[in-house]
Amino acid sequence: MIIGIDFDNTIINYDQLIYSLALQKSFIPPATNQNKKDIRDTIRKLPNGDLKWQEIQAQAYGDFISHAILNPGIQEFFQLCHQQNIPYYIISHKTKYSNLYKTGTDLQKAALNWMAEQKLFNTQTGLTTQQIYFEPTQEQKIARIKILNCTHFIDDLEETFQFPTFPKETKKILYNPHFNKNPQNKNNNTENTPKHNNTKSMPNPLNNLHIASSFQEISEIITAGIEQEKEERKKEDHIKKSAQELLNKTEIPQETITLNRIEGGKNNQVYLLTTKNRNTKPQKYLLKVYYSHPNDQRNRLETEFTSLSYLWEQGIRTIPKPIIKSSPVTTNQPKIALYTFIEGTKITPEEITESDIDAAASFLKQINKTRQSSPTPFTNASDACFTTQDYINIIHRRLQHLNQTPNHTAIQHKLHHFLTHQFLPQLEKTLTKTKSLLTEQQLTLNTPCPEKILSPCDFGFHNALRTLNLHTGNSQTKQEPMIFLDFEYFGIDDPLKTISDFLLHPAMQLNETNKKIFSTNILSHLNNPKTNQRLQIIYPLVGLIWCLIILNEFVPEHQSRRNFANHPAEEKTKEIQLEKAQQMLNHIQECNPQIYTNT
Repeated sequence: MIIGIDFDNTIINYDQLIYSLALQKSFIPPATNQNKKDIRDTIRKLPNGDLKWQEIQAQAYGDFISHAILNPGIQEFFQLCHQQNIPYYIISHKTKYSNLYKTGTDLQKAALNWMAEQKLFNTQTGLTTQQIYFEPTQEQKIARIKILNCTHFIDDLEETFQFPTFPKETKKILYNPHFNKNPQNKNNNTENTPKHNNTKSMPNPLNNLHIASSFQEISEIITAGIEQEKEERKKEDHIKKSAQELLNKTEIPQETITLNRIEGGKNNQVYLLTTKNRNTKPQKYLLKVYYSHPNDQRNRLETEFTSLSYLWEQGIRTIPKPIIKSSPVTTNQPKIALYTFIEGTKITPEEITESDIDAAASFLKQINKTRQSSPTPFTNASDACFTTQDYINIIHRRLQHLNQTPNHTAIQHKLHHFLTHQFLPQLEKTLTKTKSLLTEQQLTLNTPCPEKILSPCDFGFHNALRTLNLHTGNSQTKQEPMIFLDFEYFGIDDPLKTISDFLLHPAMQLNETNKKIFSTNILSHLNNPKTNQRLQIIYPLVGLIWCLIILNEFVPEHQSRRNFANHPAEEKTKEIQLEKAQQMLNHIQECNPQIYTNT
């Protein structure tokens, strides 16, 4: 944790002072609420109101600052940070002089003197002037927050958090002493403040935002964060111990290991594991901790490690090399596996080339070539489909889960409106057309697909890296231009499901040309006319499935995986996913899947 905190109206309280100054100048009536916002809004309505307000501010921040008061709980908050060894900094947008009085009081020096008068610099708080940054512009204030790597920032202005360059990962704490926790109490000033009853649990349109009406609440937020950090350290220590036990079963030389959490998937935890030995250079590996829950029957660890081991044994090198995996006996033991660490860059939709499409198609054909030459240990892929009815069953199952989600908040209401008034009508149209096409092709809903393939399932450039260097312990393998990742759902499936997933995956955003290249490449390899014709039936059904997958952020069961991987869903995320689902539905309504076939 590294805490940043604003100064004006956050640490220091000018309300009574500004009220007195404005009243003396007859800028406000006596009945005006004694808070900065109401006073400012009243003054700005006067002739030359902005200048009058700046005049009041300059006096309050400068010559009369000694009459301002310390917000309650600040001393205790600083002491908490100091006792817990949490670095904290005061970062404020404060010019040296007022724009109105450029030869007047040094505002920065006045603020420092005020803090000294309040006895904020002492051994209990640990505060020194080296922890204080007065920045001349808002841009430089935000830049300072980034430079100091603040994990949390406390400010009285929501505009600070809405600044375009404010770091997304920094948790935002809005200090609002006038925040109304009881909407029935009309005496509280609640104008333009969020109308939530519980500041800690109710979401705000801004991501990662807490609203607190006192520093006691802020201290509680930080204390909860401290406890969470302790729990995370315990878990990581447990994972590190388990990783050490695994390494001891290998021939990998190591005297010490270090773990660093890195960005990974949204379902699991991923670490860079580095082994250090006095006789060798540090070696890098990828340690993956797999999500496990009683409600989720998928054995992600076993599926991925087994599939990669099989493919590696078949000579395929465009994948991470599996090193070793755990064999957990109880649910308390982490499910972990060790793989080669691949240094590479993510592949963005804009940079996908035809040669990349060819590489993906070649990989899919290669893993199925090995299947023809030797038996495979695989069962069905996750959500495998072998009849048209299987696809329809998945749609109904996912739709049922979404229909059972709460319908209390505005975004939840939007979800249910989308499902009822847009998704369901399109589902009915698609099913009608599906049955018509099946009849034309002399098929039924339960006719088995004519052929099956090995499928990575979640296959695409979103799960691939352009490699820089491929580490396999003490030696290096031949460098490959692209490495494919994530085989947790690997298994036997309908090739049309694999093709459709590749074309439709929202993270891919393939253009029509690249879609055509991939689909015709695979269909030509399969060389089965019935498979080619069925794409017109299967593609829109897979598109509807994707509409519902995109909306997983609304499903509580799905959210437990996101929390495990430290990717909690927020209101803004749900809004974005709902928009993506709408875009997918629009595509299904407008697209003719026949353009992706060999006909």
